[in-house]
Amino acid sequence: MNNIYEKIFGLCVDLLVWSGNLLGLTYVQINVIIFCIIEPIIFIVMLYIIINQYRKLKDVRLWKKTLLNLYRKRMKELTEKLNLKNKEN
Repeated sequence: MNNIYEKIFGLCVDLLVWSGNLLGLTYVQINVIIFCIIEPIIFIVMLYIIINQYRKLKDVRLWKKTLLNLYRKRMKELTEKLNLKNKEN
């Protein structure tokens, strides 16, 4: 089982070395750029997006609940009016 992990790790190292050579950087420099700079920035941006989406969803649920309650109230009023009309006739 360790053999597959070693192969994946070796491929990742080769990819970083290749990327570093392409950009004129060393393995360590490209590693620092990716995992110490880019990855934390992506994490923070994603966290910001997730929190904003959660807030929007919370607002939508609140609006849905409010509109549903208004609809039920209005339907109850209309039903009562219809019942009164039917009783009068």
